[in-house]
Amino acid sequence: MSSSPGDQVDRFITSMNTALRETAARGVVPPIERRKLRTIASACEKRASAQFLASLQDRLNQSSVYTEPPLIDSGLRLDDWVLFSTGPFPAAAAFFSKESDLQRFVEACLGSTVFRNLEPFRGGGRRSGREFRLPDGRRIDLLCQERTKSGTGALVAIELKREQQRGTVQQLLEYLDALKQLYPSRTVKGIIISGREDQVAATLLRGIVGYDIEWFCYDVTFKKVSPSS
Repeated sequence: MSSSPGDQVDRFITSMNTALRETAARGVVPPIERRKLRTIASACEKRASAQFLASLQDRLNQSSVYTEPPLIDSGLRLDDWVLFSTGPFPAAAAFFSKESDLQRFVEACLGSTVFRNLEPFRGGGRRSGREFRLPDGRRIDLLCQERTKSGTGALVAIELKREQQRGTVQQLLEYLDALKQLYPSRTVKGIIISGREDQVAATLLRGIVGYDIEWFCYDVTFKKVSPSS
């Protein structure tokens, strides 16, 4: 006997709660899961109608599961990603939809804010430090160098993650080792920039000796200054 759509909605909510608990157990705070709207509707055996999505939003909130964007967002499409968490998302928080957009944004910030003493590495006639290719074919998202009064400073490999992913720390360590071999006379440093924190990765980073690595989380916000029309 097949289950009813209502049963499938219950199962989806239960599975989301389970997934979020498992994510939190791995040290990700706040826990985040994501699903495409098409996948959500399919799992619930429902059409992604406004009525169904509003009902699902209410039931998720009753189970202390929150979404970004809200399921009642009129612009939400079937192929859009929906984030789930155990608490409300900051109302004004925004995340770059593509890593390449974050890359261009960070590059534009070089020479200002927390990156005021960094500039793109243009060694070998390169016009920018984007997608610096290592001998093994892997690419550093953005390779910079420090500006100092005495001349060229340390090389700084920047690894960008739209949302923090496991393995980022190890990946950056491997990049720094490769840079040390390429430029043995230069000091090398690393920076991780992500949209969310990961407590497990942060703990790992604190235990690393012999590497200079900083981690920044970006936060893009918009403040409305004019009244609604």
